[in-house]
Amino acid sequence: MRVRTRLAYCCPLPPTRSGIADYAAEQIPELKRCFDEMVLFCPGRPKIFELAGLTVQALDRLTMEEPWNAIVYHVGNHFPFHGEIYDTALRVPGVVILHEYGIHHLVRDKGRPENFMEEMRYAYGVLGEAVARRFVESGITAGVEDFPLFERLTDSNRGLIVHNESARERVLASRPKAQVRVVPHPLFQQFPDGKAINKDSARALFGLPPEALVFGSFGFATPAKRLGVVLSAFKRLRQKIPTAHFLLVGDLTSDPDLQELLNKERLDGVEATGAVPMDSFIAAMRAVDIAVNLRHPPGGETSGSALRLMGMSTPLIVSDSGSLAEIPDHCCVKITTDFNEEDELLAAMLTLADGEDLRRQMGENVRIHTEAHHAPRASAEALASAIRDLSAFEPQIPRRNQVLRRPAPEARLEDTFLGGIGAALHELGVGEDDTEIVNHVADLAKGLTSVMMFDQ
Repeated sequence: MRVRTRLAYCCPLPPTRSGIADYAAEQIPELKRCFDEMVLFCPGRPKIFELAGLTVQALDRLTMEEPWNAIVYHVGNHFPFHGEIYDTALRVPGVVILHEYGIHHLVRDKGRPENFMEEMRYAYGVLGEAVARRFVESGITAGVEDFPLFERLTDSNRGLIVHNESARERVLASRPKAQVRVVPHPLFQQFPDGKAINKDSARALFGLPPEALVFGSFGFATPAKRLGVVLSAFKRLRQKIPTAHFLLVGDLTSDPDLQELLNKERLDGVEATGAVPMDSFIAAMRAVDIAVNLRHPPGGETSGSALRLMGMSTPLIVSDSGSLAEIPDHCCVKITTDFNEEDELLAAMLTLADGEDLRRQMGENVRIHTEAHHAPRASAEALASAIRDLSAFEPQIPRRNQVLRRPAPEARLEDTFLGGIGAALHELGVGEDDTEIVNHVADLAKGLTSVMMFDQ
């Protein structure tokens, strides 16, 4: 069904080194079919150029004065690529394609510490501001996944589009009245030049033996990808299968612990390529027999590398967490994220290593699933429908965020916490006569406060 609207489409675009930029560019030709007019806006000062027959303009030229029927923003957790888009989305409401609900670093990196503390207060009340102060003063980054900071973006726009159910559930847990739609992430052209590469040729590019059993992990390395655990499990596997290889492809700079591990330990059979061009990235995927794609804690993202591997009929081992847990069981092996993670991973790797028929069947299952649920045209049509639907809503600013009082700078964390609970209960209409509720919350708060005091 054709959407009769005029669309402003705002995103980073190539040559920006961003998976979202590639995604947005590849999506444009399919999405263009669904609209009468589509205008592209890009952050920064892009040179005037055309993409799919459309002229790209600077994002700062986007205003509400033009008769837009719909405005779409692509937002991910990276300030250099998405900071200007984020600011524009707060100023000019539209529909946000939220590629990951965890945008803490985007928000934190875009301003001074006091701005960050204000954002944390807006999203999480007085407790959030106190935690932000602790983050700023200590430099601690552990635990940021508990404060994803999508709230102001959600409140300021008409609706969100996400690519998986776990992202939708997390947003609604904080913003139950938000308008959120799930549209499957599309799988675009696998080979940039349109020419497929076979496994033997791909292995030759990386010096891998044609007959070897090859595992691989792909994409921007972050601590959430659990690569230390992955390489530890592979080291144990190689004691049983000495000819096995592991291909580690992607930028490693965001995981200092992983870099230290690779520098200190001799990991036989491991080849770390670092960041590579897209054609080499795809070739590396073609070279592997089994891919390991762990991710915990999740941030709401749908793994583009996992999707590409699925399109190549590659058997996957994934975390039973977030969007990866939504992949059907017959298409992958899922690993729990508890203290048995490494042992379960090793067992899965050995099972797939010994089961050629199992790998072949899983590859066929994943190919069928990917073709059925991630076709670009169907995804674009679903996206256009969601944009039309969500553009009819108005932004909603929660009243409670405007009344929570600030803590004094010298306030202890537990005092701030209790004050925040009191303010929140008052805003919900809970009074002194509601003894059952008050007593129950008081008991919970007492336990949490004890933990905070021990931590301090």
